[in-house]
Amino acid sequence: MPVNVMSELPASERTPPPGFFALPMGLGFNDAFAPVYINIDGADWNCGFFVEQHHLNPQGVCHGGVLMSFIDLAMAGAIGHYINNMMGMFTTNMTVDFIAKGNEGDWLHFEIDHIHTTRLLGTISGRIMGPGGLVARANGTFRLPKSNNDTPAAVA
Repeated sequence: MPVNVMSELPASERTPPPGFFALPMGLGFNDAFAPVYINIDGADWNCGFFVEQHHLNPQGVCHGGVLMSFIDLAMAGAIGHYINNMMGMFTTNMTVDFIAKGNEGDWLHFEIDHIHTTRLLGTISGRIMGPGGLVARANGTFRLPKSNNDTPAAVA
């Protein structure tokens, strides 16, 4: 298992991979586990975070609820980027399989396996990867935002 040198640095000195920037604060619940970093490169949407003290459960590893919240944010963001509309997405279903733990200091990031949209729904599958490999895999279904004429947003 590779050593994560970032975990040895204080939280204030950890930097995400090149191209990632922190989501702004003031986005509601997302602030509870901030900072979350994103990287948008054309059609690609990437999202990640460092496991910090406030993400840990009593056993000292990343709490499953933090992982699920991060997955929800990452999947909704990826679909929003895909349809070019980041607002008004609602999670209708999400399943998560927890595979391995995330330790304090680990850089965890979401990788998209598949996105499909219809007029009303977006479905996505992906996984959280850490320094040791697969941490969790997930599938989600999201109700797409409505457009200005109160009909679901058009999807290319």
